[in-house]
Amino acid sequence: MNFLNQVSTDALAKEKDFLTCGQRSWHKREDLQGAFDLTTFQGCSDFWYWLVWHGVHDEMNVDAQELRGFRPALPPSFLTGRVFGEESSAQEFLRGGLVDWKRFLTSFREHLGIDSLANKEILDFGGGCARIARNFLPFSGSTKLSLCDIDGDAIQWIKESIPWIRPQVSQPSPPLPYADDSFDLVYSFSVFSHMPAPKAIAWLEELKRVLRPGGGIVLTTQGQHVIDRILANDVEHHFPDKETLKSNTKRWQETGNMFFPYREVHSETKRNREFFEEWDLESYGTFFASETYAHEVWGKTLEIKGATLGADDWQDFYAFRNNK
Repeated sequence: MNFLNQVSTDALAKEKDFLTCGQRSWHKREDLQGAFDLTTFQGCSDFWYWLVWHGVHDEMNVDAQELRGFRPALPPSFLTGRVFGEESSAQEFLRGGLVDWKRFLTSFREHLGIDSLANKEILDFGGGCARIARNFLPFSGSTKLSLCDIDGDAIQWIKESIPWIRPQVSQPSPPLPYADDSFDLVYSFSVFSHMPAPKAIAWLEELKRVLRPGGGIVLTTQGQHVIDRILANDVEHHFPDKETLKSNTKRWQETGNMFFPYREVHSETKRNREFFEEWDLESYGTFFASETYAHEVWGKTLEIKGATLGADDWQDFYAFRNNK
């Protein structure tokens, strides 16, 4: 494996220049060469993490200014606001996507035994404006990455700005616009955190349909860790609030799942207010699933191979295998 040889021919010149400049930095520094073996998948993914997080900062890299000039395109702020909060900065958007990308790679390896993505077809389910997906750039020549989302604006931006990703508009309910057995891997961040239990089951069954036999899924949702943090007053402005959760303690203990519809979404921008006005806010909200519920209910559709609870000090990461 070579860091640059893995890049898709569809990658834009700016993306390729970013990687070329990064590899020049690697060649100049013995410490980077010792830390990152660019002939391995692990070494390439670790170096990409360093490059995006540290490589663009002057105190960490003498080539930082040049590297910043080649940084791949960012989505417009109204799109990043939809998926990461309107108060977040460009750096927070990039770093957040990078960290979550690495957590998915860790789940692939630790729970599904996958330590290379070569020749894999992958789906980012509900991927928005490619906050996580953009980080597969170093492997885009050997990995086919598709992304679907109900946000047509995000899909159009990806088509224009990240042509090596294959985006499609999806609908709020199944089916997906893909044939049976289309993918080796599916990942989904904070999508199953926001839909009611019956809808989550329907989507899990649909993801099983598009997943090849033996394929894997890693998805995130909210569970006991999030509840504990809210009850401990450890977070601000979360929905539902502490008192609502306390009043639903018995429900949580008996069923292992809870859904609270948003009914309304506040936004700083007119464009995003109009966007969310079109949503069914009775079936979009905050969902919690206990580990027992995940195993007993979701485990009927796909075999759970492992879980990392509160992996990001918030959501739970569940890994499934398709044994159909």
